[in-house]
Amino acid sequence: MARIGWTDLLAYYRSLAGEGALPMRDRFDPVVGVPRAVAHLTLYGVEPAGFRVRLVGSEVARRGGGPQVGYMLDEIELASPILDAVRDALRRTIAGRKPVLVHYLAQYEEPVRWTSVYLPLIDASGAVCSIVAGTFHEIGEPMGNLRSFRADIDGDAFTAAGMSPPH
Repeated sequence: MARIGWTDLLAYYRSLAGEGALPMRDRFDPVVGVPRAVAHLTLYGVEPAGFRVRLVGSEVARRGGGPQVGYMLDEIELASPILDAVRDALRRTIAGRKPVLVHYLAQYEEPVRWTSVYLPLIDASGAVCSIVAGTFHEIGEPMGNLRSFRADIDGDAFTAAGMSPPH
């Protein structure tokens, strides 16, 4: 089976967008549109108090220590620099109302590198109500203590993927 990547998820997301509009939350169905991506997805609900984890794919849970569905992002035990970077990416996704791409590099016992694309979804009022994060690991497993961490944010995922944004 071919390996799924963030560009596949972004292409599916783009196919759901109307004339320049963001996709509606109820139209996003990765089981139908990109079934191989489901294991790599996290769905965050946007709430006044922050971000609530609504769904965690099996690959994300395996690498992150287990599913934490129902918890607010700030309640999850995650190394502070990683938590801060995820929170920043989620906030940028809402503020920019467009997909945000982040390349992460962490040093544990060995280097770990992954890429995440954050995709805003709207409700009937046009407000961003959910964000889907597709997380795709490239090298390494997170073992031991976090020694160093870097997150490089690319504010325009469509350009990074060589795609034009929806019109």
